[in-house]
Amino acid sequence: MRTAVVFKWARDPQDARINMDDELVWGNAKLSPSADDPAVINVAHAISPEEDIVAITIGDGDNAWAAARGAASTFIVEDAADCLDASRTASLLAGAISEAGGADVVIIGDSEWNKGVPVALMALMNYKAFAGVTSVEQAGDSFRVHCKNGPITKVIEAKPPFLLSVRGLTTEKAAPSMKQVLAARKKPQTKLSSESLPKVRDVHVVEGSASLPESGTVTMIDASDVGEAARKLVEILKSENIL
Repeated sequence: MRTAVVFKWARDPQDARINMDDELVWGNAKLSPSADDPAVINVAHAISPEEDIVAITIGDGDNAWAAARGAASTFIVEDAADCLDASRTASLLAGAISEAGGADVVIIGDSEWNKGVPVALMALMNYKAFAGVTSVEQAGDSFRVHCKNGPITKVIEAKPPFLLSVRGLTTEKAAPSMKQVLAARKKPQTKLSSESLPKVRDVHVVEGSASLPESGTVTMIDASDVGEAARKLVEILKSENIL
């Protein structure tokens, strides 16, 4: 069962800064694994033996992170970094998975840092997809996927291929030793460029700064009469030069 684990694909919002020109900048901050990435690795080990786990990542930072936790090899899109365009980031990851030889199961974190990427990757991979995954267990030739939504946990039995968006509920309990980290750096790493990947989407989002709107009055519209409410809304939007 070949499993692709996606790690270190988003920026930590805490690394963002606003410069003197009121622009959003990231400075020298490197990409780092999210709080969900250890859970991604745990789920992968429940599905596949280590020799069948391939890691997928982009940009800079610790590219041996997944290898230190059991991935047999790592594919890195070196010239790509997380951007605000979730569809582009997802297309880079999908392209890297294809270059890695494909996978029966793709696992990615349900990251708070950029929730659009897992959803876009689901669409691009065209696999059965499950979100809010907390654990997986084998059941014959199928798997029982535990998905948490608020206080409710659903258990769904499914056969690969599928994509899992994993939610980490706890912090990593046992980080790799220095010996494991050093050994991980000797595992195979394949470096890719975004230009070599198929169907990578162009960037359509421009990073910028953000600020809270000026406070003002709030207009309440009575929606008991839908037609009158719509007319009133249009009237207000025109008065604000929005329409």
